[in-house]
Amino acid sequence: MEIENVTVFSEEDFENADTIRLIKDQEFGDSDDLFFANVRGFITDDSGRVYIWDIAPGTLTIHLFSSDGDYITSLGRSGRGPGEFNSICCLNVRSNRLYVVDIALSRITTYSTDSFELLETVSIDLNNLNSAGQLSGKRFWRHYFIDDETRLLAYKAPQRAFEDTPATIHYFTADSAYQELGEEVLKQNEVLENWGDSNMGSIMKQFSFQKKPLITVTPTGRIFIADSDELFIRELNKEGDVIEGFYYPVPRIPVTREDARNSANKMTMDIAESVELPKVWPIMQSMWSDDNERLWISTFTETEDELEWWVIETNGELIGKFRWPGDREAPPYINGSTFTHIQGDYFYTREEDAETGLQTVVRYRVERVTE
Repeated sequence: MEIENVTVFSEEDFENADTIRLIKDQEFGDSDDLFFANVRGFITDDSGRVYIWDIAPGTLTIHLFSSDGDYITSLGRSGRGPGEFNSICCLNVRSNRLYVVDIALSRITTYSTDSFELLETVSIDLNNLNSAGQLSGKRFWRHYFIDDETRLLAYKAPQRAFEDTPATIHYFTADSAYQELGEEVLKQNEVLENWGDSNMGSIMKQFSFQKKPLITVTPTGRIFIADSDELFIRELNKEGDVIEGFYYPVPRIPVTREDARNSANKMTMDIAESVELPKVWPIMQSMWSDDNERLWISTFTETEDELEWWVIETNGELIGKFRWPGDREAPPYINGSTFTHIQGDYFYTREEDAETGLQTVVRYRVERVTE
């Protein structure tokens, strides 16, 4: 690769990697007084408390548990007033404050993590944010912390129906008061939308074997990006310049028409039969970072119901790998599954009972086994 400051690893660097073992440690979930309808994500704070948000229609609530699994309280509800949400995304705990992003209402609600008191609600819309026309045709999409004074805001320019140019995601820095938008520092192409017709009208389908963008921002504000079709990770500064990166030459898995059919239902089967297939699957399904400045990357395997996770230092050194259940044909969210969180030596994931549909968040203790 003819790019400066990129470390290129060989197959030997990952073939003999240590094994990571996950040991079930604690569950956070349904009880006689609480039922999760649609868990969309979860985070933890420094004391190990777990914040789980439920986005079922009419619910939109954040449930808080102690590190021992005891239920503490709930925050918010569906609505448009103070402490109410139309959507919940991108939770973050910093300096004894819980930040909750509402994409639908373009605003951020802040709670005290000491008293759970509602502190403030700040709009991130064009009336509050001086954007100099940079956001024309775009809608608020994601929110990240770079440091106490700087935010990274993502806005999406959508793909038009029946066009083959994908949506684009534009990243800008902004001040902590959300009044001044900085220059655009990054643009990524979203996964392509494939359009067709059905008895109900136009219909759209995305496939997990199509390339998508990945991004993660560490708790200290380091920005890492990749495209899912190769294990090539780049670190950016907040001006959008590539600082360094690393690359692993991972073997590829062929894509078949049956893969497309397995991802479709009756309404989208015609799209599955006609969609242009790439020759091979992407390598990465998702990319996350933890509070120890490590990257956790889930990769596709030859097995439809299993992923292989890589745990990597930010300089590219492979710490270890493990296999874990995962649906290869699941919808290709912007960062893969949203049901993953890592803090310290704990791996949190959402699990659902196949028979009852009951959802829980499960914490696993991470152990590194030297081969």
